[in-house]
Parts: sequence; structure tokens; C-alpha cells
Amino acid sequence: MIKKEYKKRTPIEKLEKHRFIDKKTGCWIWTGRIDNSGYGRILIKTNNGKQKVFNVHRYSFSAYNNVELTTFDIICHQCHNRKCFNPAHLIKSTQLNNSIEKLRDWDEFQFENKEIVDKYLSIKEDVKKAYYNWHRKL
Repeated sequence: MIKKEYKKRTPIEKLEKHRFIDKKTGCWIWTGRIDNSGYGRILIKTNNGKQKVFNVHRYSFSAYNNVELTTFDIICHQCHNRKCFNPAHLIKSTQLNNSIEKLRDWDEFQFENKEIVDKYLSIKEDVKKAYYNWHRKL
């Protein structure tokens, strides 16, 4: 029996294999496995030889920008498309900033008064400090 030799793909090649580019938006749409929340998932072999499942947008941000992410790092879609993994559409942020952006962008939730958004933004630093101090005590 002839044994086939498979070319081992790099992680970026794996990402690009499952990429559909939406010419209208510039989004790189993930065509591989999608989780229940609508985010792409990819199986990658780690340095220790074990396989691990990653969120595609987080892995894409890390791979294309050559940065390591912690579990506390939040990667946000500027295009608001959960299936998009175009690194130009992804930014590193915080959970608080992500929540504020969601409030700003929801069509069904429109602020009648800009002061409400400004109030959220003004307390952002206090909340971040309290969150940091709480984690230090753990």
C-alpha cells in the first residue's frame, strides 16, 4: 500500500484555506466550523504537540500581528461580524470597552441623550481600576 504524504500546513495557511473574502465589506468570512455563538473555531497543534481549539478571530489577530494573547485579552470586531477574521477588522480591547461599543451599536437600543454614553465613558477608568484591584486580591 502506498502511503500518502500530506503537506503540513502552517496555521496561517489553515486560516486562509477556510476564508471567503466579502468584496463589499472586506470581511474574511470563516467557512470552517462555527460554534453556537456564531464564532469560528479552529484546531491548531500547539508547541507541545497537543491540539487545541481556538476562536478564529483571536487566533487570526495573534498570528497576523505576531502577539501572544492572555485569557483576559478581548479581541473585538470593528465590522461587528462574528465570522470575520480579517486582522484589519480586529482590535484588542477590554470587556468594558466591548460592552460600551455594543451599547452604542445596537440598533434596537438608541440613546436619546448623548450624556448617558458620556457618563459610561467617564466612569470607565474607575471601573478598570476596581477590576484590576479585585483581581490582585485573588
